[in-house]
Amino acid sequence: MSTGSSSCPPPSPCTSVHRSPDGAAPWARHCRRPRPELSGGEAQRLRLSTGLSKRRPGSLYVFDEPSIGLHPRDVRTLLGVLDQLLDLGATVVVIDHDLDVIANADHVIDMGPGAGPGAGPDGGRIVAQGTPAQLMRNQDSRTGHWLERHLGDHVGDASSG
Repeated sequence: MSTGSSSCPPPSPCTSVHRSPDGAAPWARHCRRPRPELSGGEAQRLRLSTGLSKRRPGSLYVFDEPSIGLHPRDVRTLLGVLDQLLDLGATVVVIDHDLDVIANADHVIDMGPGAGPGAGPDGGRIVAQGTPAQLMRNQDSRTGHWLERHLGDHVGDASSG
């Protein structure tokens, strides 16, 4: 994964933007405003930057849809940052629908079939689990179906992350 220096545009309104002082996650920019005023995505990116700066092996990070609002180039950078946390000995749990994020996972738990109150009695059950490549071979996994379409001939790349 490339950890290039692409950056997400700062949210509006924003009068002052600065980079994380340690430079660990150059794309994790935020406004100089109180933390409660940050969007969910901004707060998660700030936690990523903070996590990299503290370098605490054995930490657990849980991210809910960290790819929301990111350009695909920035999703690749996000994946590189998540890989850095793993390299530091952290455990990273990501809840996401982005196929590139799912393809980069070591282990996927595919929940379904459907979500919310309209999902019926089977909603929210584990449909499939395993590596992205295993999900692509599982006939019951809608996620595996869409991963296969998304990745095409790059199936080997899916489980390398």
